[in-house]
Amino acid sequence: MPGRVGGNPEPNRGCLYKLVVSNFKSYAGTLTIGPFKDFTCVIGPNGSGKSNLMDAVSFVVGVNTTQLRGAKLADFRSHNLSSATDEPTSVTLYYHSPSSDGDEPEEVQFTRTITVSRPFTAPA
Repeated sequence: MPGRVGGNPEPNRGCLYKLVVSNFKSYAGTLTIGPFKDFTCVIGPNGSGKSNLMDAVSFVVGVNTTQLRGAKLADFRSHNLSSATDEPTSVTLYYHSPSSDGDEPEEVQFTRTITVSRPFTAPA
């Protein structure tokens, strides 16, 4: 059924439904991107975060950080965060897989998180 929101035009095919990014690259705070439709095009002016969206998808499915646009994990934390903050950086991908009974799709979530840990310093 073409045009179904978040949808799956063919009952035996899964699809990316939405992304939730928190403090990832140019996305400060938590942002829900989607739901994606059967055909989604990412457009915007230079510097608006189009490539960062694709980096988020690659990051959450486990692509090695050396193959993405960043040399180390810290490069994926939002540029808008203070370096002193311990707020985690995460991407959650919501995938709709075909249901076994042919009704509503089953939702599967994939999450990858970067946490910041600091050495403990005992008070003097």
